[in-house]
Amino acid sequence: MYNILCAGCSFTAGWNHSKVGTDIPSDTVTSLIPADYANGHPRDRDEASIKVTHFVQNPYVSYTNYLPETTYNIGRPASGIQSQDISRFIKRNKDIHLTHFIYQVPSPARQPKQLNDPYAWPFCGRKNDSLWSVGKKNRTVWRLLKGGNLDAFKDQHLFLNKALRKVDSNVNIVQQQHPDVKIIFLRYEESRNPLITEFCKDFYTTMLPDYCKENNIKYIYRKEFNTLVFCRRNLTVDKVHPNVAGAKIIANRIKEYL
Repeated sequence: MYNILCAGCSFTAGWNHSKVGTDIPSDTVTSLIPADYANGHPRDRDEASIKVTHFVQNPYVSYTNYLPETTYNIGRPASGIQSQDISRFIKRNKDIHLTHFIYQVPSPARQPKQLNDPYAWPFCGRKNDSLWSVGKKNRTVWRLLKGGNLDAFKDQHLFLNKALRKVDSNVNIVQQQHPDVKIIFLRYEESRNPLITEFCKDFYTTMLPDYCKENNIKYIYRKEFNTLVFCRRNLTVDKVHPNVAGAKIIANRIKEYL
């Protein structure tokens, strides 16, 4: 029996088709999300209320809905490489024996622009010690790059190494409770902005593959698994997030590794 935990950003959390005038498909009911997410993914002000102990069927369009048997989706829109939701799920659901942990690794550019910021993981601009995000204004590397600011490239290797350490922390959180869990990393990347793509390139093409090889982790890296290619192939609902067809393509690739 499969008990699959999926974590990541909005590419995992999914997209509500009803917001763009499209009916939610009737077959998108197989994965489970925290009940807190049922009426909309939480904003930063709701962050403390997320319990990850009560689950409902997922109404959002996500690849997690097309994975077999029991799948828990704790992806959070706009988040980066954060630990909070993963840690909470593991600690509060010890009766669930996970067989797989599928980690759609978010962008390493979603981190504070100050390397020495004691609050390492802001969420939606709010200081918090466990989350990374797009952030508000120009508080994150992502926002600087999106605005054409190249300063982050001066310390690119430091930012990427910091991101990899956070990935390793998340892997350890899961393995400590589930030592036999099979871990699969998934790359689906924002590729519309050339600066963000260039900044993250080594992370996805070299650092993550090397880490996975050293730690016996499967890594799904497909050149077409990015926003630009999916958009060109009409596999997105909003030029960014996969639609049903796109979600099924990702799910079918994951199934090959289960």
